[in-house]
This record gives sequence, structure tokens and C-alpha cells, in this order.
Amino acid sequence: MGYPLKRKEITIYMATLIKEIGIEPEVIAGTSTAGIPPAAWLAELLNLPMIYVRAEKKEHGKRKQVEGLLKKGADVVLVEDLISTGKSSLSTIDAIREAGGKVNTCVAFFSYGLSDSEIAYKKRKVSLYTLTSLDVLVDMAEKMKLIAPRENSMVLLWQKDPWGWEKEIKKLQKPERKVEY
Repeated sequence: MGYPLKRKEITIYMATLIKEIGIEPEVIAGTSTAGIPPAAWLAELLNLPMIYVRAEKKEHGKRKQVEGLLKKGADVVLVEDLISTGKSSLSTIDAIREAGGKVNTCVAFFSYGLSDSEIAYKKRKVSLYTLTSLDVLVDMAEKMKLIAPRENSMVLLWQKDPWGWEKEIKKLQKPERKVEY
């Protein structure tokens, strides 16, 4: 957010991605809170209305979870900053669908590429598109000599099983040599 030229460049990449996918959204949606700024920038660039979705319904006023103009049956593209487990964006998609919108596409800056999230998106019949991913990031970092091939492998091992990763890493680590005096 702090770099206007980069922000604009990334927004143009997102708009280009949407055109390449071949969809014509009627509304751009952002997840609360990190998805709101990029959704606003993208909606502005595409000259489309924007909505945002709270994590939960308000407890006062109209008790709305979805804020902004959303016509029944409107095609909505959800904008996210980061996809890890997918839980926040999938609950946002559920809220938009409950409010009458059609969401079949989510675009994000980055995804960790966790298999659980990919399965969850498929179950909800939502196509996920990202500008980049963990695979690309670690490969570029290795090519730029920022990380070693072994570190690349460790990160990708984490990606396969973030919850069981620690056990696997311990297996790969060299046993400590005991020094006796």
C-alpha cells in the first residue's frame, strides 16, 4: 500500500488476469480487512462497483455482513491478498452467495499452494487464480542465491504438510555429535 506505482502495477496485473481468464464480473468484492484496498483499486480500474464482506454480521443496525450494492444474481470476483488455508475467503464467498451474489472466481496476490485449500475451493466450485505462489517465490529465491537448494526443499516440504512438517524436518536433520570430555 505504501508504494503507489507498485500498487498500480499490481492492480493492472490483476485486471489483466481477469481479462485473460475470460470473465466479466459485475462486482468486485474484498475480504475484510486485507482484501478491501486491492478490491477498491481493482474496482476503480475496471469501473465496477465494489462490496466488502465482514468476518461476521454486525450486531447492530441492519446486521449486514456484506456492505455495498449487491444485486441478486450479480457475478462477483473476490479479491484476496493472501491464500493460506482459504478459510477466510471461502467464508466470504459463502456470505456473498447467501446475499444473492454469484461467486465462481477468487483472485489473489499470493498463495501458499496448500493442498487443503485447493481441495476446499474445488468443493465450493470456485476457481482460484493468483499472481504468484510459494513455488515461484522459493524457486526465484534459489536462483537469486537468497536461499540454498536445501532450504528450497525444506519450504516445499512444509507446503506439502504444514502440520506434520516439523517431524519430517527432524528426520532430515543430522544428528548432533556428542563430545565427551
